Amino acid sequence: MLREITFVIGMHDITAQIVEQIAIGNGLHFGVLDHSLKNTIQRNKKSIGELEVKFLLEPRRPCIFGQWPLWSQKAQELIVVLLYRVELFSQMLWLHRDCSVSHDRGWLIYEEQGIRKVDNNEILSRTFTHDGGKKITSFSAEELKGIVKFIDLMFKIDISLQNSKITSLNAENDRVSRALFLLQSARHHRDIALRIQSYIAVFETLLSTSNAELSHQLSERTAILISENSQSRLETYRFMKRAYAIRSKAAHGGHFRQKDFGELVDISKNLDEILRSCFEYIFGHFDAFHEIASSEEKMNDFFLGRLFGCSEDE
Repeated sequence: MLREITFVIGMHDITAQIVEQIAIGNGLHFGVLDHSLKNTIQRNKKSIGELEVKFLLEPRRPCIFGQWPLWSQKAQELIVVLLYRVELFSQMLWLHRDCSVSHDRGWLIYEEQGIRKVDNNEILSRTFTHDGGKKITSFSAEELKGIVKFIDLMFKIDISLQNSKITSLNAENDRVSRALFLLQSARHHRDIALRIQSYIAVFETLLSTSNAELSHQLSERTAILISENSQSRLETYRFMKRAYAIRSKAAHGGHFRQKDFGELVDISKNLDEILRSCFEYIFGHFDAFHEIASSEEKMNDFFLGRLFGCSEDE
C-alpha cells in the first residue's frame, strides 16, 4: 500500500491562460505548481536530480500533477496509468489544433512501509507540428475544459486504448484506438515524407477493410466522412489520391528532390487537418464510432449507406 503520494510531470511547448488548476481526470490537474507541491519537490531534490527540479520549478512552468493519501497499486503500475492519462491529454490538445505539446519524465513521490521513495518513468513524447517543427501553443481555460470533456466523452464511448509491452496494435484495441496509437507515432516524425507515410497508415487503420483498390477506398471514405458537399468531396478525394501516391513513393524506395519539399509540407499540413476532422466526426457521433470501431461488415455498410445517401434509420 502506497501512502502520501505525489505525482508530477512537466509539460513542453504549451502556455495556458488560466488562474486556477484544471482537473483532467484520474485525480490529475493541469496548471502551475503551488507552494506545497514545490516544497515537496524541493525536499526530494537529491532523488529527482538538480536539473529536473530546476525544470519543474521554473516560473509559470505548466505541469500535470496529483496527490492522494492512499493507493493500492504498485508504484510502477500507478505511474504508467498516470503517464497514459497525460499522454491522452497531450494528444487531445492536438485534436483541438496542430501543436507540438509534449511532456517530460513523470515523478512519483510516496511512502511505502514507512520509507520515503521516489520513482520515475517516461513515455516517448517528443511530438512535432505538421512541418516537423516545434512551437509554443497557448490554450485558454475554456479550451482546456472543453478538451477534458472530450476525453471524458472518449471513455463514455468505450474507447479501449489497451497498452502492451509488445505492441499496442493488439486485438484488445478496436481500430479507432489503434489509429490513435499510430497517430501519436506519426507525430514523432520530423522527416516530412516519413510523417506522410505514417499519416496514411492512420487512415488505413481507421477506414480500410480491404487491400483491393486501397488508394481509392481510403480517398472515397475520407471524402464521404468529412466533406459536406459534392465539390468538397471531389477535392478531398483527389487530394487523398495524391497523398497516397507520395506515401507509396516514400514506402517503396523512392526519393524526393528539393523542388518537391514545398509540396510535401503542404500535403503534411492537409493530412494533419483532415485526420483531425475525421477524429472529431467519429468522436462527435456515437453511431459512427460504433460502426467504424466494430466489424468490417458494419463499417462497409456504414460507408455504403453514406455513399448512396441512405439515412441511419434506413
